[in-house]
Amino acid sequence: LAKLAQAQAELKQEKEAKEIIEKAIIKAEARIKEGEKRLKLSSRLAAGFIVIAAMASVYSFNQFREADIAKTEKTQLEIETNKELAQVRNQATPKGRIKIAKTTIDGIKSYKDKYWAIGLHGDTLQPDLFLTFFKSRKLPFAFFVQSSVKNVSLGKYSAYEQNITTLNKYIENIISEESEKCKLKIVELEDYKKNNRPIGLNGNNEKPDEFIDFFAERDLPFAFYVRNVKGVSPQGDYSAYDKNIATLNNYIKELKAENLL
Repeated sequence: LAKLAQAQAELKQEKEAKEIIEKAIIKAEARIKEGEKRLKLSSRLAAGFIVIAAMASVYSFNQFREADIAKTEKTQLEIETNKELAQVRNQATPKGRIKIAKTTIDGIKSYKDKYWAIGLHGDTLQPDLFLTFFKSRKLPFAFFVQSSVKNVSLGKYSAYEQNITTLNKYIENIISEESEKCKLKIVELEDYKKNNRPIGLNGNNEKPDEFIDFFAERDLPFAFYVRNVKGVSPQGDYSAYDKNIATLNNYIKELKAENLL
């Protein structure tokens, strides 16, 4: 009878723990959706500014001339653009994602030293920032909660290291994926160079091309090379191909260095 009672108690405790985790995940996912809405709004605004900046630097259309934009308005636009872009880039660029992941690792280590709960706040059992961070990136998360206030015990002490290992792998994947994407983009630039094709602007529709997007998404400087495009003044010179290739090679080196820090 004693063993049966103990088994029933353990089963009840396991069920309660599962319910707590499920509720926490639901709340965390609700927070993530709200955050994604805000980020999408910021990203769209920033993307618009990027396109405007690219168009202004390439086109000779009247709407982008100095005479058509009051100096004070232009200055204010630049200030607002830089602020908005900085906020989005900090969250969205691969380097920014790596930085945030490393900061999260440091946070988990600090919690481990203090034997603090991770996944849920020990006093309220509400989802914490660690759980939200992992779930927003669709990463597996290991809970560890020993709450005397709520009389709840979840997970094992090894959860700290499990989550750190997950984040290190996440960082490695970002570096690997980015390196491959950059290598492919380098091959593409070399092909454009071979055929003396414009970069920074589509020759067909006279709009910013995919190179602009690729470099902007990584907050990398881009060198234009535009010739013989109707309605567009010449931009840059032939060395732009090699400058952009060098930028990507340096970026790859910087990413790989992140893994050694």
